[in-house]
Amino acid sequence: MIDLQNVTSPLQYLHLSSNDFEETIPTFLFQLPNLTMLDLSSNKFNGIVHLTKFKSQYIDILDFSHNNLVIETTISTSELPLLPQFGDLNLASCNLRKIPDFLKSQSMLWWLDLSNNTISGEIPNWIWGIGNEKLYGLNLSHNRLTHMKEPMEYGSLTFLDLNSNMLSGQIPRPPPEAQYLDFSNNNFSMIPLHIADQIPYHLYFFSMAKNRVSGKISTSWCRAAYLEVLDLSHNALHATIPSCLVQNNSDLAVVNLRGNHLSGEISLKFQHSCSLETLDLSQNLLEGKVPPSLINCTELRILNLGNNKISDTFPCWLNKLSNLHILVLRSNHFHGSVSCPMLGIGVNDSWPSLQVIDLSSNNFSGHLPTDLFLALKAILVERNELNSKADYLHFTSQGVSIYYQDSVILSLKGQIYTIERILSIFTSIDFSSNQFEGSIPESVRELKQLYLLNISHNALTGNIPPSLQNLKALEALDLSFNNLTGNIPVQIEILTFLEILNVSYNHLVGRIPRSTQLDTFDASSFMGNKGLCGFQLNVSCSGIDEPASPIPESEEKESTHHVDIYISIAFGFAAGLGGIFVPLLLSSKWRSYYNKMIDGILLKIFFQRGQERRKKSR
Repeated sequence: MIDLQNVTSPLQYLHLSSNDFEETIPTFLFQLPNLTMLDLSSNKFNGIVHLTKFKSQYIDILDFSHNNLVIETTISTSELPLLPQFGDLNLASCNLRKIPDFLKSQSMLWWLDLSNNTISGEIPNWIWGIGNEKLYGLNLSHNRLTHMKEPMEYGSLTFLDLNSNMLSGQIPRPPPEAQYLDFSNNNFSMIPLHIADQIPYHLYFFSMAKNRVSGKISTSWCRAAYLEVLDLSHNALHATIPSCLVQNNSDLAVVNLRGNHLSGEISLKFQHSCSLETLDLSQNLLEGKVPPSLINCTELRILNLGNNKISDTFPCWLNKLSNLHILVLRSNHFHGSVSCPMLGIGVNDSWPSLQVIDLSSNNFSGHLPTDLFLALKAILVERNELNSKADYLHFTSQGVSIYYQDSVILSLKGQIYTIERILSIFTSIDFSSNQFEGSIPESVRELKQLYLLNISHNALTGNIPPSLQNLKALEALDLSFNNLTGNIPVQIEILTFLEILNVSYNHLVGRIPRSTQLDTFDASSFMGNKGLCGFQLNVSCSGIDEPASPIPESEEKESTHHVDIYISIAFGFAAGLGGIFVPLLLSSKWRSYYNKMIDGILLKIFFQRGQERRKKSR
């Protein structure tokens, strides 16, 4: 960037975020006398920044976030008059080690973001009085804060994000004007007895996920009229879920109670006005059946009931939820057949959006459901460049897309993997660890957009169908611990995106096919088959003819969405959840895309929409 001196310019607004600008910030930017908005966020600027160098007396928006800058926070009393007044000040990821004292002199500040720094110790109580108590938004997330100084006079605070710190003890009393509260990823162990009675009327986001809070879920949450997101996941909550939790609140879009000790039947009453898009009750002790009133939640996109004690047959009626993308019933006591002939499920009567279905570790029996496979239109239909753009599953609030963190657990080669935040193009079928029998149906060949197929640990018989070569998008295939016979079809070598293969512990025979891809799999992928031989097992195939390589069908066009982006589930540690590490190694193009995604929620837009709604309701 070219530096200029002695600049005289009427320039007021300068937006240069998300580029690759390097080195120090040009000095002429500080000399612009009429500057009221400067956004240099998400670049590669470095060096020390002296905020007193600005010539402008008031800067409505200043954003230096996510660079390699060091902000000089030590400002003497004599220098304070040189410091501009700020309205919206964003210093996220600016190597701050403490909350700057100069903020005490900011009388017009309404938004302050100090997230992703190394600020430690106490949150001072003077911070609530910034901007003459007109501070609306405060983001202190992803720091090392340990406690909050009393008393806490919140003033006009509407948005408060304290997630990912080291705060402990009792969850703080919410600000009376709060609309957005995030206390997640801390060490809180107590919740005020009547916190739900103190919840502000207009609160629409509340999270205390991943803390150590115990006790019951208060019925007071049933009276939170505007609540859209309630996340109490990964705590130590027990007893039953209040049946009224979703009954009186037609705005709820996300309910996440995952990873607690909740028990009893799922007695939630879903009304015809239900607007739920995500319901996660997984990793609890819930019993009974899937509540039939869920049929009223026509916007439901994600249903996760995994890792409970639910005893029911396969809920065929869920196919009426045309927006359902993810269905997880793993590790319960479901039983019976998965086919749904009474509902006439077939090509013309399908699950149009379902892309992830996990029925693993139950007591399902019978044959693999040909009718269900043919009903999964989101996995059957070829994507084109117009509809294959990668995105995360999200819900929309007040016309704004909200990227709320959802996750799925994958089981491959005996390992448990967790994918946080689910790509809209990711597809998976996991029917492992049940009692399915018979052969692998030929209808599997139609699942042309399938990324992951796990039907291990069943009682399947017959051959591995050569038609699996049609699954050009397949990246993980687990057929282990069955009673499959015959040869490994040479056609599998056409699956060039295959990163995980497991056919161990069957009754397979003959030479393991050779190819650049198949030669990357070690003995663990093939062991337990006494009749197999080949390079991978270091077992000689003397006297056995080398199989001919297959000729790809000329009419089969390779799927185009891999050119842009794809997930490779492979070895390597990327993230963890609840002590379980996540082997998830992404392709370079996907990693670049992932790194550019905004973290979590479009905070300011969501906040401003809430402000507008609050004003209209008065």
